[in-house]
Amino acid sequence: MPIPQLRKEYILGGLRKKDLDLNPLRQFQKWFQEAVKMEESEPHAMTLATADKDGHPSARTVLLRDVDERGFTFFTNLKLGIKMPAFVLRMHARDKELIESVKYSLGLRNKIYEYHYPYDYPAKRNRVNRGPQAVLIVREMDQLKNIIVPFFYKRLYGHKGKQFLEWVEKIGSDSEVPERFKFIHKLYKIGYYEKNSKKFD
Repeated sequence: MPIPQLRKEYILGGLRKKDLDLNPLRQFQKWFQEAVKMEESEPHAMTLATADKDGHPSARTVLLRDVDERGFTFFTNLKLGIKMPAFVLRMHARDKELIESVKYSLGLRNKIYEYHYPYDYPAKRNRVNRGPQAVLIVREMDQLKNIIVPFFYKRLYGHKGKQFLEWVEKIGSDSEVPERFKFIHKLYKIGYYEKNSKKFD
């Protein structure tokens, strides 16, 4: 299916100030209940984003447990000493359509996020990296094993190709990576991805 045909039309309603609850928490609860009624997949999933002192963003998916007058309570299985492998595809926001093309061509389920570096981001950083970014993050075991590694294996060259192979090697050597993810490294070592490189039209 051509990518333009995948676009959805959001015509059920608009966002008008007069329709909003003055209390943002009550407004969120209203939207959340609408999502539940529409049987959205995991409507309680939310993205928690933080940034370090240099402005480098980091985001992970957590599950909403409760919301009341005190704010939001969420659950995460992030434990000290556990590292979850992630494949990150990042480009300037103006090239977001390229990431969307990769996402739909590979059949990935993940959302594409946009973020901006703060104004006080260190001037020594590359100016290109300081612009608005579009990023796709894949962490799911099935997608890493069955889509990401088979497709990108030996399709990245130069520094990026070296980084990719180092990432796969680290999955196997890092003791803090969950054991189930190490199966990816085992497949790599026995030459599975060499013989089963996927091709996508």
